[in-house]
This record gives sequence, C-alpha cells and structure tokens, in this order.
Amino acid sequence: MTKAHQELSSPQEWLHRLASEQGGYGRLVDESGGMARAAYRLARARCKVESGAPPALDDLQAAARLLAARVGRGGALPITSVLASDADSSGLHATHTALESALRSLPPPPPPSSLRRAASRREEQSTELRSRPSRASH
Repeated sequence: MTKAHQELSSPQEWLHRLASEQGGYGRLVDESGGMARAAYRLARARCKVESGAPPALDDLQAAARLLAARVGRGGALPITSVLASDADSSGLHATHTALESALRSLPPPPPPSSLRRAASRREEQSTELRSRPSRASH
C-alpha cells in the first residue's frame, strides 16, 4: 500500500506511523513541499479519524503548530482567511448572496472597444450613403 493511499484509506495507521517513526514529521514536510501542504495533509487525516469532516481553519492551525513543534521550524500558518467549509458559520454565504444581488442590479458593461469602433464605422457609412443625392432625382 502506498503512503498516499494509506494516508487516505487508513488515516489512523498513517498518523500512528508518522508519529512513531523518527523524523516522520520532517519527512512529511519534505514530501509535501512545505509546511502548508504538510499541515493540510496532517489536518485532513486527523479530521477523517475524529469526525469524518474536512479540516477547518482551526484544524490547519493546530496541525501547523504540531509540525512546528516536531520539526522545529515555522509556526502557525499565516492563514487569516476562512475555508469554504467555515463559510456558513462566519456569515460569508449571506455576504456573497448580497453581493451577487447587487452585481445583478448593475447595468451591463459596454461592449469591447473593437465592437464599438465597428458599429461607429457602420453608422458613418450609413449616414454617408443617406446624405448622397440619388440618381433617380436627376
């Protein structure tokens, strides 16, 4: 069973192996390409074991602190935004709905300048044709 597969299919075993192996957390950071991804992987596995829910911002911060303590670098992730799973509890969904309504009430944007120029040329040609005297009147 590959490491990534075990991480997703048997997160409890993966977490136990990670904690028991010497340098396990450091290897996780290296394999992940940095603290942020490693914290996400750790938080995802822990949440899958504990609740089955996707990780929330607090879970990511806790995982980052644990990694920092075990690996000796970094600290809490500089995440100040909210994850999609936290959006409803923070009122972002209502704000998003209000913004969408406000945007729908705005007039549509003008056409691109290339379309405006083409329309202007057609209008000039039409005006020019109307202003020419017709041959039928001679």
